Amino acid sequence: MEKSRVVQLEKKEQGLGFSLLGQQDGKRIVYGVAIKTILTVGAAYDEGSLRPGDLIITVNGVSMIGISQSKALSTIRKCSGQVVLTVVPGSKRDASTLSSTEKRIIKLDG
Repeated sequence: MEKSRVVQLEKKEQGLGFSLLGQQDGKRIVYGVAIKTILTVGAAYDEGSLRPGDLIITVNGVSMIGISQSKALSTIRKCSGQVVLTVVPGSKRDASTLSSTEKRIIKLDG
């Protein structure tokens, strides 16, 4: 399992250019949020290192672990200018297809 890395994005008019997927175990939110898709416009596409399945650990120093997808979206939408993400590489597949075992491994590594 790879370690976390820092990705710096410049938020543009089109936004950061990715969609999110909440990661949870039943009703308990434990995994934070993952990148679901990278849009073809926006900072994430231009920067080039983010992939579907990558887990977002922090946004500008604010932890995304254990929060809902809507709270994560609210936090990200409030960002302007340079946005610093700490991410853990996830599965090469879409985050929605991660197995519960993969989610536990990613949680333990982060």
